[in-house]
Amino acid sequence: MTLGELLNCHISRDDWLASRRALISPNEEVLVLATALASRHRVAVLTNNCRMVSDHIRYLNPAVAELFGNQIYASALIGAAKPAANAYLRCLDRLGVSASEALFVDDLESNVAGAISAGLHGHVFTGAGALFAELQRLNLL
Repeated sequence: MTLGELLNCHISRDDWLASRRALISPNEEVLVLATALASRHRVAVLTNNCRMVSDHIRYLNPAVAELFGNQIYASALIGAAKPAANAYLRCLDRLGVSASEALFVDDLESNVAGAISAGLHGHVFTGAGALFAELQRLNLL
């Protein structure tokens, strides 16, 4: 049974996408950093959002879709969700990257802790300035 059925409320896919799009506001400072990083390194997104988000990312968040292209992975697609170690490792397997080569950035400490326990480097996102400093410290920018 779907949530809509449980609530006796039907929401069309188009209405769901439109409302979801209205909730998204890209962080321009972070997109600038990610663009600079992508010019030197491979970048990807691992999200616990449903496949509806990753399948429609070009509509929902065009800037993110343009930057990350087909390197956006939904946990539903890989069969594991953050902070489980398998989520990171399955994503890295698809990317062809070892855990020790990867930096995972997230605003949730539990997700970063999960990545670190899987062997990745991790950074808790608190703002673009701190992220910039960390990327410089790691000689990534």
